[in-house]
Amino acid sequence: MANVKRTKVSRADRAAATRRRILDAAFDLFTENGVVTTTMGDVAERAKVAVQTVHFVFHTKTELLHEVIGDIGLRSIVPDLLTELEADGDARSIIAKLVDVSRELFPKVAKLALAVEAAAQGDAIASERREAAKAQRYGFVLQFIDVLQRTGMMKRELTVNDAADIYYALNSTSLYRELIDGRGWTTDRWADWLRSTLCDQLLSG
Repeated sequence: MANVKRTKVSRADRAAATRRRILDAAFDLFTENGVVTTTMGDVAERAKVAVQTVHFVFHTKTELLHEVIGDIGLRSIVPDLLTELEADGDARSIIAKLVDVSRELFPKVAKLALAVEAAAQGDAIASERREAAKAQRYGFVLQFIDVLQRTGMMKRELTVNDAADIYYALNSTSLYRELIDGRGWTTDRWADWLRSTLCDQLLSG
């Protein structure tokens, strides 16, 4: 009889898989029911783990929310994205790539942003986390603008902060929600408009 080899799953792999299930469950519940009404027990039940496990991995619901925000946002992809943008060298192509990233992320991020805003109204720690996430996002925008500026194609009259403010305001989940949900735009129309508007506002020629 031939020997059957069993693949041994390491403790680290099991821990990573458990963490992934908890994050996915938390995202679903936060966007379906809101952060305030979702309990750690709800997350544990959806993730099919013990509630003690959720507390062990993430400690508090606020910490769990913070990790969910980071998991679906820019934080995990910025290093590789910056490398790709720096290798490109063409400002219009860089803007197109950034819009493509937002197009992929915003459907999930926009849903969670609503839940975060609601939670921040009644929770000081959640409010602090929201503001920290905004500051982190603006920091990422400054890095993107730095790459754009080094192409030599950005408008000379724009300071780095002016350009970052324009990008931050236009490429935002709040404006995305308003145009998609409020005005009935398609995602294609939004993406085309955003690419064109960012190029018009930031680039010369």
